[in-house]
Amino acid sequence: MSNKNDYRRLKEEADIRSVVEYCGIEKGRRIGSAQFVKCPNPNHEDSHPTNAYYRDGWNTIYCTTCNKNMGPIDIIMWTMGMSYGEAADALWELEGEPNWYYADHNADSKKIFTVSLSELELLQINIASTQNLPVRYTRYREFDSENLKKGYLYQFDGYGYYLVKTERVQWADFLSKEGMRKIVISRCKKVIKECDQIEKNLGATNLFIEKRKKINELMKRAQERRAA
Repeated sequence: MSNKNDYRRLKEEADIRSVVEYCGIEKGRRIGSAQFVKCPNPNHEDSHPTNAYYRDGWNTIYCTTCNKNMGPIDIIMWTMGMSYGEAADALWELEGEPNWYYADHNADSKKIFTVSLSELELLQINIASTQNLPVRYTRYREFDSENLKKGYLYQFDGYGYYLVKTERVQWADFLSKEGMRKIVISRCKKVIKECDQIEKNLGATNLFIEKRKKINELMKRAQERRAA
């Protein structure tokens, strides 16, 4: 594949919620559609998740103290210690590995089924984007929090401490692409039936126009494309 990747479109179509979950950014309170988070800017020593926020559908985080919008690739670089290319590849995975990202994708590649974290959330399929893996068990903390390596933390179990490392995971680590494709089709049908039943019970129509449209498009894609 070519190295001429469509970074601009990748950033524009990113779901910042997926990035926040993936990076493990601390969340604060939610006010309406605004979700407050700890500012990811390394030049801002933010101690509480009260200054930065994003809204549903945004592709950036805005900080009222920094007075700037922060994009998904930069946020991944800052929080995960990645290079620009590594962060872009991570975002590409979070967005369901869209085929248009690569300049030299061919017609056959468009037939491969992909699904993003935001689409899985729409179907209420929750997949963790990070996992804490135990490194060792100790009776006492060996290091102060500020002296721990990035990505490491202690978890107390009532008797001692687990030193754990936060590792990035994706649904493909737990399930085959064909398995996920079948689950998506099944879940799409179930959610559509649930929407129909709710409308029937309320004696109303068109309550879920946008949701039903997105789910039907996703189901059609899953039915028409192959896993890989």
